[in-house]
Amino acid sequence: MKDVILDIKQWGNNLGVRLPAAIVREAHVHVDQRVKLTASNGQIIITPVRDEPLT
Repeated sequence: MKDVILDIKQWGNNLGVRLPAAIVREAHVHVDQRVKLTASNGQIIITPVRDEPLT
C-alpha cells in the first residue's frame, strides 16, 4: 500500500484531490471509472466500482 499526503483544493463549489499516477496504478483505476465514496469515523474512503464483465 502506498501512502501519499495531498492538499484538498477547491474546484467551483466542490472540494477535491488529484490522484497521483502511482496511486492510480496501485489501485488499477482509470479515467471515467466510477468510485464509491464513504465517510466513516473522520476518514474518507474511495473504493473503485469494478466494471461488470460482459457475457
